[in-house]
Amino acid sequence: MRRFGTSNLGRIVRKDVELGAQTLVEGDMIIGAFPLAGMDATANGDPMHFDILREKPKHLSFATGPQTCAGAGLTRRELKIFLEEWLKRIPNFSIRPGTLPLVTTGLVNSAVELQLIWDPA
Repeated sequence: MRRFGTSNLGRIVRKDVELGAQTLVEGDMIIGAFPLAGMDATANGDPMHFDILREKPKHLSFATGPQTCAGAGLTRRELKIFLEEWLKRIPNFSIRPGTLPLVTTGLVNSAVELQLIWDPA
């Protein structure tokens, strides 16, 4: 979830404002990319390294505070069960050489194509 969160936060700008070097104009639609918070090197050392056993990863995949996703606990449980079952059956797999994952983004991020290979024996 830290590396590949599924949702972003869409908002409409209520009044003109400067954000860094960017001007946001009243009426603009903006997207806050929650998954980027998990790539903060001050919160997660070596954030580009995928470590399924990383201790206490910090991310905003389920938002925070009163806006925390009500389904966060269920999602974590489903992912844990999925990974346990997948890794029992297919412990060694990789992305097919010469391919890259194809993803889309918007309010919801999704994988369109992910070609995996493994030894079926």
